[in-house]
Amino acid sequence: MPYTFLSANSADVFVAGFCGLGLIFYFLFIVFCSLLSTFLMVLKILMIIDCARKRFESSTEQAIWLIVNLIVPFGAVIYCFVVKYPDSESPGLCPRPSSL
Repeated sequence: MPYTFLSANSADVFVAGFCGLGLIFYFLFIVFCSLLSTFLMVLKILMIIDCARKRFESSTEQAIWLIVNLIVPFGAVIYCFVVKYPDSESPGLCPRPSSL
């Protein structure tokens, strides 16, 4: 009788175990994607509010950044690192400063 690494019964156990691991990883992937999409949606809303309150050099620049935030999928991330992060006095959710 030749030596077999797995018998028929133990192979079924391994297959069931791998299916269970696959289900766990699939569930974790769905949770990760849900959390990431929620974070990006909140970031998009906050960056649109910041862009609407921020005083730009021209209204055209503000309109372009609003369009980028609304249309481009990762426009909020781009706006955050290009405009908001370098400007420490960006209003964000604070009241808009009055112009003198």
